[in-house]
Amino acid sequence: MARRKPGTINGQFIAHRVEMLESDAWGALSFAARRILDRLEIEHAGHGAKENGSLPCTYADFERFGVRRKSIAPAIRQLVQCGFVEVTHKGRGGNAEFRHPSRYRLTYLHTRTAGPTDDWRRYRKQKTGGDSAPETGGENATD
Repeated sequence: MARRKPGTINGQFIAHRVEMLESDAWGALSFAARRILDRLEIEHAGHGAKENGSLPCTYADFERFGVRRKSIAPAIRQLVQCGFVEVTHKGRGGNAEFRHPSRYRLTYLHTRTAGPTDDWRRYRKQKTGGDSAPETGGENATD
C-alpha cells in the first residue's frame, strides 16, 4: 500500500474558508438550510465539480437527504438571503413531460465561466437580533 503524504485528503471534498464559517451569514443558517447546502455540495461533487450554476436538485432529493418537505422552500429562501446559493433556474413539478428540477449555484465556488462571487459577505445581522437581507446600497430607504 502506498503511503499518503500527511495532510492530504483522500476522496472528494469541498473546502469552506474559515472566514465564511465565522460569518454572520453562516451563523444565521437553520438546520434545514445547512442540510440543503450539504445536499447541493454533494450534487456539485457528483457532477465532477464542473456544473456549478446548473446543479439540478428536486424537492424529492432534499427529502431523501432528510429535510422535511415543508422546510425546503423556507430553507432555500434563507440560503439565497444569506448569500450562499443562487437559484439559476426555477423548476416546476407536475406531469412528467412538464416537470423539471430547479438549478442552483453555490456562490462560494467557481463556475465554468467565473470565480466565486461570495455573496454571503454582504449579509448583515440586524442589531435587533433578527436576520436581514444582504446590503444593497440603501434601496429600502424611508426618505
